[in-house]
Amino acid sequence: MTAKRVPTGMDMLDGILGGGFRQGKNYLLSGETGTGKTIFGLQFLVKGFELGEGGVYVSVDEKPSDVIEDANSFGFDFEERIEQNNLLILDYSSHFDQLRENSKEIDVRKIVGDLNKYLKEINAKRLVIDPIAPFIVKDETIWEIRRYIRALFYSLDTLDCTSVLTSAIPTGTNQLSQYGIEEFYASGVIVLSIRQLERMQYRRIIFVRKMRGTPYELEPYAFDFEYGKGIVIQRKLSEEYVF
Repeated sequence: MTAKRVPTGMDMLDGILGGGFRQGKNYLLSGETGTGKTIFGLQFLVKGFELGEGGVYVSVDEKPSDVIEDANSFGFDFEERIEQNNLLILDYSSHFDQLRENSKEIDVRKIVGDLNKYLKEINAKRLVIDPIAPFIVKDETIWEIRRYIRALFYSLDTLDCTSVLTSAIPTGTNQLSQYGIEEFYASGVIVLSIRQLERMQYRRIIFVRKMRGTPYELEPYAFDFEYGKGIVIQRKLSEEYVF
């Protein structure tokens, strides 16, 4: 049986992925600072609005008002979507602070259970967590971190939605995630970067690094930002691309 596809909001990316993400799966969006991870997430939600799907945006580093401002700068009216009960923007920064003050260990199942209540509240089918790092316990051994990340992704798999989880990676590295573990449990990994091409030109690059259950080209593509659209993938890069 062919898996149902969820359009990403980027036509060319949907073409690369055979129609979009697989419904109900979790996808890791990795990139250096300033590469467009937040815009990707916003655009993913906007496409859902167009299809009559609600969305939940979990913000950890920004206030909800800043997220709305980011969306407005690209012509996405998130205030209207909130008023129409199509969108919830959750500020989880204080949530994690309280959890850490009151408990030695963050209960990932409780966190995801709380998220599920919000998803059901507006019948949301799309979830964006930006970024995922604060959901992961830092002051633990690598084995405990691995166990925690596995539990997080398994818990997210129980939700009736398709998720995009962003991960900031250090500039100039080949890392796919902060801990080097998240990519193993995600159904797919998309990397955004800024790279130097020939003649000292710099371009924004999108690269599908992993995509379970989907045949795809292992090729980098150039993209840019456009008002009213967000990320627009322009063309495939080949010999001119410099890693």
